[in-house]
Amino acid sequence: DEEEKEKEKARKEKEEQERKEKEEKERKEKEEKERKDKEEKEKGGEEDAVLSIEEQLKRRREAREKEREERERKRKEERERMRREQMAALEQQLTSSDQKKEQEEKERREKEEKERQEREEKERKEREEKERERKVFPLLCCLVETILFG
Repeated sequence: DEEEKEKEKARKEKEEQERKEKEEKERKEKEEKERKDKEEKEKGGEEDAVLSIEEQLKRRREAREKEREERERKRKEERERMRREQMAALEQQLTSSDQKKEQEEKERREKEEKERQEREEKERKEREEKERERKVFPLLCCLVETILFG
């Protein structure tokens, strides 16, 4: 059951990762298309004109900002991946610990049950012995009395 839960969790994580990768690929394709469209538009309107220094600076700033955002996104994804791995490892440890505790509890209960049964058996034998003595003693007294006093 625990193993199935772990498999299901791993499958869901894999699906989530694949979904994120697909979204990232689509986002990159969209950005690339937008960039190409923008370049085509700029080429058409500014082919003969020299780009102004301000425009070049603006583009460089935008490029640096995109690079920074991309690095930050990758760092965030890496942190999330590490967190998921740590959580999975911790869950595995807890599962192992829980299973060990359950096994120890089961062994303790079995030992207590065995001791209880042994105790009850001993008490039953003692009661039977006392009952036999209680029945036999008067007969012995009667026999001794008969032998002694005829």
